[in-house]
Amino acid sequence: MTGAIDYAMAGPLTRIDAIHKPMLEDLPSDPIEICRVVHDLVIQPSDAKSSGVPAERFAENQHRPVDKLIGAPWPSIQPR
Repeated sequence: MTGAIDYAMAGPLTRIDAIHKPMLEDLPSDPIEICRVVHDLVIQPSDAKSSGVPAERFAENQHRPVDKLIGAPWPSIQPR
């Protein structure tokens, strides 16, 4: 391994492009409040079908870089 890793800096999977930053401006800064916001945005793959996620969207469960996650079109999923 060469050099130290600076965990305070964004890496290739956590870097947010400037185009997506305005989408995040209204997020709270408190970690607990962020968890509350994110809670309903994450669906386990095993729950996707019963939650109404269309089959063509299911392949997106392999998005890893945060910019791809933020930039993905929002599905219209019916609440359970």
